[in-house]
Amino acid sequence: MLLRSPEDVAARGEIVHGSATLRDLARRMRRLLGPLLDAPPDIPAVKPRLTRDGGVCPRDGTRLAFDPLSPHHHRCTRCGGEYEGERHDHAWLWRYHLWLSERAIHLALLGALDGDETLQRRAADVLAAYARVYPTVPNRDNVLGPTRLFFSTYLESIWLTQLVTAAMLSSPDMLAEIRTMLDDTVRESAQLIAAFDEGWSNRQVWNNTAMVAAGLWLGEDALVGRAVAGPHGLTLQLRQGVSPEGLWFEGENYHFFALRGFLLGAELLQTAGTDLYADEAVGPILRRMYLAPLETLLPDLTLPARGDAPFGVSLVQHRLPTSGSTRSWPRCTTSMHRLVRTTAWVRSRSRSRTVPPSGSPAHGSGGRRCAGWYRRLPGAAPRGCPDRRSSPRTASPCCAAGTTDT
Repeated sequence: MLLRSPEDVAARGEIVHGSATLRDLARRMRRLLGPLLDAPPDIPAVKPRLTRDGGVCPRDGTRLAFDPLSPHHHRCTRCGGEYEGERHDHAWLWRYHLWLSERAIHLALLGALDGDETLQRRAADVLAAYARVYPTVPNRDNVLGPTRLFFSTYLESIWLTQLVTAAMLSSPDMLAEIRTMLDDTVRESAQLIAAFDEGWSNRQVWNNTAMVAAGLWLGEDALVGRAVAGPHGLTLQLRQGVSPEGLWFEGENYHFFALRGFLLGAELLQTAGTDLYADEAVGPILRRMYLAPLETLLPDLTLPARGDAPFGVSLVQHRLPTSGSTRSWPRCTTSMHRLVRTTAWVRSRSRSRTVPPSGSPAHGSGGRRCAGWYRRLPGAAPRGCPDRRSSPRTASPCCAAGTTDT
């Protein structure tokens, strides 16, 4: 949820201050922002190039770790080797742009919620630095579409969306001196993005979301309208690119990437009074996109590796189970809660590899054991659970969520 007014900020601030969990989260986020508070951001006016060996360990091919505070020294997490060189620096730089623009959101948000001028000022410093650097970086040597700060348009779309979101959350007084320069940067970036239509691709979802953000910030209704209702706008992408079951047509690897873009676009549109969640045509599709991954999970709570999706991506993590409760969709919320209970049991028992006790989340309410991952434990093969070799598209969702096999 994006904050739309001073009243929204005040109401959300009260919620944060009244919750021990949210207060702890805010303190942790502030600690993570510490390095940015020590000095103004340093943004190199350099065009990053995509190379085959940049950012990759020459020994074992592992992607080098990204350290936002280390632009010239890069470490391999597998072999421990440390490397330097222009190609590694370029691989670091485009990731730094995405990282820094996201940190600008955190700075502006926490600054607004706490009334902290130090955080607000640093967010404005990041925006000002990008407004100065952006026009000096050449739009050339690109791989997939026009861009200045990257080598592909969709990466600039992510960056622009985050930059504008930070600006929306920032104090207008803090941006007064740079507003014209910032608007010029947003406008030019949006024009580059609008010039490269990628059809039904997941990348176009982010292009559309960036145009929504830029259009709202600049007050250009035509840009917003194109991004939402154009030939490859958000609404048509939802209708054409999502299967009846709720899966993005390019596979799991792109499902969550596209979904994140759709959701951020929907949140941005809500600030202007347009509610995609409540839209009769596309609201149900967004709901199905949440549910589809849960209903196609493999027994070990990993996602099927369809298309070019990576193998072994697990939902046993904190981010996804908590993200589904942002909307009042009962079926989605119920599935998420079941997943949370099951993953908690998996975490607690993964080392002991013991049979789940009666009444644990791994059991169904009808007394029959049904947890697909339970079949992977040595010697355990509950009769009530469908065979894990069945098609991921047709296997019962109870295998993933620990529910009764019905």
